Amino acid sequence: MADGGIPVVVMGLGEVGRAIARRVLTRPELRLVAAVDPAKGIAGRGLDDLLGVAAGGLTVASEPGKALAAARGGVVLLATTSSFEKARPLIEQAVKAGCSVVSTCEELAWPWLHHEAAAEALDALCEANDVAVVGTGVNPGFSLDRLPAFLAQVAGEVRHVRGLRVVDLAKRRDALRKKAGVGLTEAAFEAADERGEVGHVGLSESAALAAAGCGLEVDEVEEELVPLIAEEDGHGVKQGQVAGVHQVARAFHEGREVVHLEVILALGVDHPRDEVEIDADPPLRAVIPGGIPGEAATVHAVVHAALAVTERRGLITVLDLPAGRGSEITSMHDKTLIGRESEPVLHEVEKGAIRRFAEALGDPNPLALEESAARAAGYPGLVAPPTFAVTLGWSERFRHSLDLGTRSVLHGEQGFEYARPIVAGDRLVVRSRVADVQERTGASGPMDVLVIEDEGRDEKGELVFKARSTLILRRG
Repeated sequence: MADGGIPVVVMGLGEVGRAIARRVLTRPELRLVAAVDPAKGIAGRGLDDLLGVAAGGLTVASEPGKALAAARGGVVLLATTSSFEKARPLIEQAVKAGCSVVSTCEELAWPWLHHEAAAEALDALCEANDVAVVGTGVNPGFSLDRLPAFLAQVAGEVRHVRGLRVVDLAKRRDALRKKAGVGLTEAAFEAADERGEVGHVGLSESAALAAAGCGLEVDEVEEELVPLIAEEDGHGVKQGQVAGVHQVARAFHEGREVVHLEVILALGVDHPRDEVEIDADPPLRAVIPGGIPGEAATVHAVVHAALAVTERRGLITVLDLPAGRGSEITSMHDKTLIGRESEPVLHEVEKGAIRRFAEALGDPNPLALEESAARAAGYPGLVAPPTFAVTLGWSERFRHSLDLGTRSVLHGEQGFEYARPIVAGDRLVVRSRVADVQERTGASGPMDVLVIEDEGRDEKGELVFKARSTLILRRG
């Protein structure tokens, strides 16, 4: 688990939540500080055991209070419910604790559609607490809404959007089959539909989101859900039972359909795919054979959003997130790196290294060149020149964790503070930390300025030196 990075709490440790937690643990930009799930059999368990990977010895908490305090300024990744109203209390608690939220809640993709007043209130709460909240995933969140919005960037005025997602339930987890009512009789399906227990949640929100992303106005959204009945026995379903659903959402403006989205979730369905068609100049059509894998892609969508959401404010949508997954470091002025720390690195200071450093500087000080002179002055070995600490500073491994890529790095100002001189024979543990990120404009255009602080302590844990380096990174 990373020592630095954005602090993260994962709430909800079902199948998707556990996958999110595992992914967080692989990202050096993120630091998992807590996991929360009140469910019996999960609360109180060791997270290492639950995830099957090393998770820093964390224990799953049953309530979020302490977890949110540990993540203040960071992000809560919420994977608990599809319902905005059910997710809202946890979201508000996180926001009041100073945490941004990324959630898999489908209705959060465009909550203004059915919960306009509550959404506006949440937006104001986010602004007041200087954080952001966003709902993301694959559907809604990408396939039928963000993807057409992305395509619309290379088209003229959009007149209509059509989207289709076809999923073979024979290859998907049981939870999705349950949502589709698989195995129910037609009468039982209708009753479950009345109770809101079947069907894909978020399709209407996707329609509204797609319209917004394509510059289309919407004043009404209609939705229809139809069971697909098995014509023969197969895939564990008998003839006459429900084998899937066909769901349609249509968005209108002044009586004209502007968005038409369809989702087919069915056992053994032919030609699974994601398909988007935009009526514009030029007309555009994109097909993803096989479709985007829902669960795995949702995990990645959530984690990528976590890297960007702390620099946004208010209740936002995926349309407000960066379009690409390239490093946020292209412009570091978002300050997400501040506070990132390296792992401790042990340096054994050798007399040969001190002597070579002094010779390279042309430093004639005998304390750095002659052991007899150093001992006569009361030191146990050669004394390092004042700038020697630069050789003990931030490591390549730490630089790699910052994901600077191949950007040109220039060294600017550098300063040192010493509690005592560094001498040959010292065993110093050095940690590096990003102290600040700034943006400046030079003759060649905008550039990012990274301030790194190094701290070296001896084997007793006593401070020996502090160093502060300014690095200038050119963009592009």
